[in-house]
Amino acid sequence: MQLLYQTIKEIIDSGRVGTPVFVRFIIQTIPINEHIIDILARTLVMTGSWFSSIPIRIYVQHKENTAQVTASVEYTGGQTAIVSVNISNTFTSRVDLMMLGNKGALYHDGEVMPSGFDFGAEPLTIPEWLIEVIERSLFAGKPILVEEVLDFE
Repeated sequence: MQLLYQTIKEIIDSGRVGTPVFVRFIIQTIPINEHIIDILARTLVMTGSWFSSIPIRIYVQHKENTAQVTASVEYTGGQTAIVSVNISNTFTSRVDLMMLGNKGALYHDGEVMPSGFDFGAEPLTIPEWLIEVIERSLFAGKPILVEEVLDFE
């Protein structure tokens, strides 16, 4: 994930897409020794870094009897993201990314990731409160405001 994160960060820093305002990020991976929530959290932190913002509202959904979670997220700068993580025994690992900026767009078409691509590599630290918000939203079945969780702790 480090290489993907850094490549996107460099494109944003070059100004080619302008200010990012929306990201759709779909990750499909084969079973690994990592919890699906951790992959989702890592992806939300990466997305927030690209936005230079942190999440303020997170809504996580999970369809029963599937290994997929999807989060709709609003960030402090008004940006939004839809992030899905799917674990599958029948497909290879893939990443599909679309980023819309105020001057352009960036696409990664979901090609098969190279052998050894590490979904577990942490380019950024995942705050504990983010895991708490994700889990609360998932179990409550509704959007959670981050400030409610931070005030609670």
